[in-house]
Amino acid sequence: MAPVCTTALRKEQTPDQIEYGEAILVALKRRAERQLELIAPDQHENLLVLCRLMLDIQAVQEKLSRERWRISVCR
Repeated sequence: MAPVCTTALRKEQTPDQIEYGEAILVALKRRAERQLELIAPDQHENLLVLCRLMLDIQAVQEKLSRERWRISVCR
């Protein structure tokens, strides 16, 4: 049987999800900053790691933006 999610439950969970997403975003940004310090001209592997981190940051930012927009529409 599929779980039933009530509107009240979703409203309670949403702020926690946004807070968790923002914490992930901060951690990813800090990691990207540290990675940027490690990159030397001949270190392509470190550059690749930085690019992946930047894509992760972008993905988290997009998810947070959608969730914030959804909340603003529901109010």
